[in-house]
Amino acid sequence: PRFDGQQSPNENRGASAQAREFDRQQYVIAAQIYALDQSTDATQAIFAGGGSGRFGWPEQYRTISQPFGCTSVRLAPTSSSCTSGHFHTGDDIAGPDQTEVFAADTGVARVFHGSTGYGNYVIVTHGNGWATLYGHLHDVAVKDGDMVQRGDLLAHEGTTGNSTGPHLHFEVRKDGGYLDPCPFLEDCGKPPAG
Repeated sequence: PRFDGQQSPNENRGASAQAREFDRQQYVIAAQIYALDQSTDATQAIFAGGGSGRFGWPEQYRTISQPFGCTSVRLAPTSSSCTSGHFHTGDDIAGPDQTEVFAADTGVARVFHGSTGYGNYVIVTHGNGWATLYGHLHDVAVKDGDMVQRGDLLAHEGTTGNSTGPHLHFEVRKDGGYLDPCPFLEDCGKPPAG
């Protein structure tokens, strides 16, 4: 490693490999979401009340420790569109290890174990192109293909995958692309009532 703030050629190659791997993972996840949205999952979710694009908080804690967007955090995926070189695709919500994680809206849950930087994660397809992703999970409380209602227990927060400590990585996706979750969350940035 260099100590002048610059990356050595080996680190640059590592960053390039990391960027390629992230791009591959994002492609796989986008393909998963697209396939789910084209399947009966989306239709079932809409009939059950999902697909509005309005979401409840996925856990009781509402402290966003790492927001969506350009970031200097090196574990975040690389991005040439950010001057920092890194882009965070969701909101990290801080809470104690194994905090309960809830479905942000009605939909069909799909479970994925440790196959990406998200570690263990769940994608809930809500219909109308909407999906939410819950990453770095300690364990999962639903079965693949379960219909879930807003507020149902999905999992417990953890630190699997590329994670520096227990938190929930929460993404909102529309037609496969990721969006800043905060505008779609009820009372984003405000403490819970009561």
